[in-house]
Amino acid sequence: MFTHMYLQKAQRNIYLIMEFCSGGDLSSYIKHRGRIAALHTPTSPAPAFLPHPKVGGLDDSVVRSFIGQLSSAMKFLRARDLIHRDVKPQNLLLSPANSVEEYACVGKGGWIPGPVGTPILKVADFGFARILPNASMAETLCGSP
Repeated sequence: MFTHMYLQKAQRNIYLIMEFCSGGDLSSYIKHRGRIAALHTPTSPAPAFLPHPKVGGLDDSVVRSFIGQLSSAMKFLRARDLIHRDVKPQNLLLSPANSVEEYACVGKGGWIPGPVGTPILKVADFGFARILPNASMAETLCGSP
């Protein structure tokens, strides 16, 4: 067992305390092409909505930012011998970057941030997660369809 400021252990239960991610999950963001009102607060440094193409996929700089954020999260987990085992758009939550300062901190995580206002991606649902030392290999097939 490890300790973390957002994990609280009671008599027989462990509670994970997490902030509310007002942007929903990545699958909704993709479906609505980024037009999620909760990601655009009055204090947001971003334009009303990011410039995603009218047809095709999302803006490539936003996608690169999401991939960079996700890879940074996976690197963080592996450094602690953890594997998630259920990474999918529904388990990637989004929060708005509430200030220019907060958004600038994103770039310090080792990836290039997208346009100002690109949501902050957070990994959720660690129900299938497990400890797996670096030299080991998982043998259980699991995840979601």
